[in-house]
Amino acid sequence: MIELKFLLTLYKMKIFVKAKSRAKENKIIPPPLKLWEENEKTGEYMVFVKEEPRQGKANEAIIKILSQYFKISKSSVRLVSGTSSKKKVFEIYDPSIKNRGHGE
Repeated sequence: MIELKFLLTLYKMKIFVKAKSRAKENKIIPPPLKLWEENEKTGEYMVFVKEEPRQGKANEAIIKILSQYFKISKSSVRLVSGTSSKKKVFEIYDPSIKNRGHGE
């Protein structure tokens, strides 16, 4: 069971996003590249989208821009928490990694 859990997390990652709707342009500012201390808060992606935060339109736009940024399909990006919040957690899933062998 432990081995299966490791394989499932091998091709998924969670990212933290601070969303800004009604922006002038769609863009992503990734977190700074640095090593974190054990108890330090991890970085978050700043995602700016033009859409209004109504009826899930801003969340859909964030999913689209994240999929373009990570070069994956929109179906590989899932909103885990923060549906109506500026602070969101997304799960990024890359099915191509699942199909690769362990040595690759």
